Amino acid sequence: MSYEREEIMKRRAERKKRIRRRRIFTAFLSFVFISLLVLVILCFTVLFPIKTVSAKGSKLYTAEQIVTASGITEKNNLFTVSEKELTEKIRVKLPFVDAIEIKRELPDTLIITATDAKECACIKDGDTYYTLSRKGYVLSSYPEKPEGVFLIVCNSKPLTLGEKAELKKENEINAISLVVDNLTTKKIVIDYIDVSDILNITAKVEGRFVVNFGNSANLDKKIAHLSAMVSKIEENKTGKINLSMWTSQKTEGTFVEGDIN
Repeated sequence: MSYEREEIMKRRAERKKRIRRRRIFTAFLSFVFISLLVLVILCFTVLFPIKTVSAKGSKLYTAEQIVTASGITEKNNLFTVSEKELTEKIRVKLPFVDAIEIKRELPDTLIITATDAKECACIKDGDTYYTLSRKGYVLSSYPEKPEGVFLIVCNSKPLTLGEKAELKKENEINAISLVVDNLTTKKIVIDYIDVSDILNITAKVEGRFVVNFGNSANLDKKIAHLSAMVSKIEENKTGKINLSMWTSQKTEGTFVEGDIN
């Protein structure tokens, strides 16, 4: 009986040791977690204030212009600066900033590398032409259509420099993206795209063809068909190409030679 009691006492003692070790381990983990949490909070608040900001990369703006537009002061923390938010903030003042990358150098230096945007398209609003970047941001304004960009005819909302161009209809945005992406992939030069009537999308390409795509269905396949047609038409010919009746069951397009001006 005494032997059984002794075994019971041993098991109880072992259980108490395991409970004690578990409590010590739990307390240790809690201490480590709280310490790390405090350290993280300090890093994002008190520690690492930004004292030095530099900029590079842009051929259109000076480093001073970019740093000034960033609005960063010693009140900002090195680890709380958001690349996305900073890009949007700088772009409002410097529209031709397409994107930025930031590099942090401890303990207090932030380096901004800016990439310039290129004018690739334009939208006419009233008597003014607004140029757009490939990402759809408004870059500049002109009294006449600038060279080297294609025209987008659409139902746009009021345009503001440095902000993304907004259209009144979401399906127009999707149609423009599809047409531009697919024509660019096929290396077809765009003169203008007209999505003002989403059921009758048209475009002028290569300076010699006016294309009627009809609605936005199968735009990628219609453009693939267009590419094949253009490659077979003699270089000195101009005219109208109709792909509005194109379907996956009836893959046809017609070309009518003639003046397109």
